[in-house]
Amino acid sequence: MPLLYCHVHARAFVQDHHHWTYLAHDTIHPLKRLYEMLHAADIETSDYQVIETPCDQCEESTRQHLRDH
Repeated sequence: MPLLYCHVHARAFVQDHHHWTYLAHDTIHPLKRLYEMLHAADIETSDYQVIETPCDQCEESTRQHLRDH
């Protein structure tokens, strides 16, 4: 299962529990490298893919910004 990750807030979406949690940049970089290596070797990699996406904090910041303006 791909990992949804927000690099702005260093948060990952835990799909089994349906919530965002902190995941250090130092932890995500090895996962990205693993995906790139497997992908380059034409090995099925969808379970290791890291997908950059806005997190719950990004969305809340956007909502606050829209309310304030």
